[in-house]
This record gives sequence, C-alpha cells and structure tokens, in this order.
Amino acid sequence: MDPDTLFAKLAHILDEDSMDSNYVLRSSLVWDSLSVLAIVSFVDECCETPLQMSDLHTLHTAGDLLRFLNSRNPVADPAPGG
Repeated sequence: MDPDTLFAKLAHILDEDSMDSNYVLRSSLVWDSLSVLAIVSFVDECCETPLQMSDLHTLHTAGDLLRFLNSRNPVADPAPGG
C-alpha cells in the first residue's frame, strides 16, 4: 500500500492534520471502537487481505500498520511491456 494514501486516510479517520510512520495510533483523542472499525473497513475496501480488529492490538504506529499491510499484500510486479 502506498504510504501517502494510508497516512492520509488514517489522518482523516483519526482527525489529525497530518500523519507519518511514527504516529502512535492509540495516541489519537478519537481512538475508539468506531475509529478502529473505520480503519478496518478502509483496509478491507482497498486490500485483498482483510485486517482484523485483533490485528490492530499488535500494531502500535502507523508505520507498523503500513508494514503489516505490505507484508500481507506485496506490490505485484508490473506486467512486461506494460
């Protein structure tokens, strides 16, 4: 997943002006079950491997989430001649 896309969406969900890989997810003032559900829903829409709510308990930063998603959904090689 593209870091800019993920961080922009996380910033929107968590009502932050900006986001980077060091952002601690639970530090958000709006971190609650609805924000967790919004993150899970967003990932489910854009990734082939769904994120479980329980997965978020082991991920501390936005960078952890990015690495987790990229490990589950490696970027496919472009088609030859594409």
